[in-house]
Amino acid sequence: MKKYLFLPLLTSAFMFSSSASYAVTGTVKFTGEIYEASCALDGTVGPVKMGNYSKADIGTKSAVVGSKIGFEIKLKDCPVVAADKLALSIKLTGTADSDVPDIIKLDDSGATGVGIGIYSATNDLIKINDVSHNLGLAIATKDMTIPLQAAYVSNGATKAAGPANASVSFEIEYK
Repeated sequence: MKKYLFLPLLTSAFMFSSSASYAVTGTVKFTGEIYEASCALDGTVGPVKMGNYSKADIGTKSAVVGSKIGFEIKLKDCPVVAADKLALSIKLTGTADSDVPDIIKLDDSGATGVGIGIYSATNDLIKINDVSHNLGLAIATKDMTIPLQAAYVSNGATKAAGPANASVSFEIEYK
């Protein structure tokens, strides 16, 4: 008899025990893209021979000294998307000139009074350390050439003779 009395008591205990249970549901959405392999540099870029100029050739602040010198960045193995042409942009990263921050500062212990400006094929100054500059080009073939120009640019500082060298890193983006 004790067995039969214990079983209803145990069942009642489970029926009247209160335990709260909550649940939340939702959905996780995953996004991404599988893309073609990126372009590769075809060879090296530079050095760009800027030429030799007299201190007397340095004009007013932001004026180009001498002529713009053409150079190219050659790409190979680029993804060619027939439906959408991938637009190219470039970002330059380096030490900006303190007097004209859109141009590249020359290496220390050299000439002063100028920096180096980089220009697109359409003569637009590509600002250093700025957002990507649209080059007005699109990837149409697997191998392509990006034409650019460089020039000494007067920064308005005191002029001094010496080596006028600099370097800049670049990133080519296409989307």
